[in-house]
Amino acid sequence: MSKSINKTQSEILLSKMAENPDLAAGFSKQGKDRQEALWKETAADLNSAGPPTKTVSEWKRVWNDQKRYVRKKLTFNAEQIRGTGGGPNLHHKLSTSEETIVAITGMTNSVEGLEGIVSHGFQPLSTTESELDAETIVNKSPQQTPKRNPFLKDAPSSSKRKGTSVILEEEIEVQKEILKRIRRIEDNTRALNKNFTILNNLKEEELKELKNQTIENKRHNIEIENLRKREIKAKLEKTRRLIEIEEMKLSMMKR
Repeated sequence: MSKSINKTQSEILLSKMAENPDLAAGFSKQGKDRQEALWKETAADLNSAGPPTKTVSEWKRVWNDQKRYVRKKLTFNAEQIRGTGGGPNLHHKLSTSEETIVAITGMTNSVEGLEGIVSHGFQPLSTTESELDAETIVNKSPQQTPKRNPFLKDAPSSSKRKGTSVILEEEIEVQKEILKRIRRIEDNTRALNKNFTILNNLKEEELKELKNQTIENKRHNIEIENLRKREIKAKLEKTRRLIEIEEMKLSMMKR
């Protein structure tokens, strides 16, 4: 099994997959949203038992790598049965964790010839070789030239197609999610533009009304000023006439 996670995390991962066979198989009858929610919950439990800690996508990759590694073992064993007719002990025994993965995913039904492996009851070549995993081989130093394990050769084309199909489905889901977010951003942008337009229209109307009020106030002030001038002028004219009358009276008295 993978050396990139600890023993507790491996046990948690197998337990979660056993509880959710659809999730383990890469699909869910309850829908993609429920599947993603289960993966988030699983990732949280796994990270709580870390280090290491990983994202949901990275934990999916760990699980898919483990399934792919076990499938290669099963495929190799099936080919040995078909080729030897139950002769030499060339097959690789599965570990307890690997047998659990087979039971959870029902992998024996998708690899041709596995029934024969169970009935012949072969023993492993060696403890070291049985426990060797794909990640150990990938991480070896470039200066080393280890022998290539036979069970790491390409799986049958049907397995490749299934793996490719799962990857394509995940990519499609990612693209759909991105498209949804883009559409939400576009909707928000349109809403903001609409609000800005409304605000601009309100400001224009307010400015127009304020301008009209200013003009009206100015006209009103001018009218009041003119009225005051006329009143003052009338008072001055009245005062002038009174003075003239008084002067006339004085003049008559002197005569």
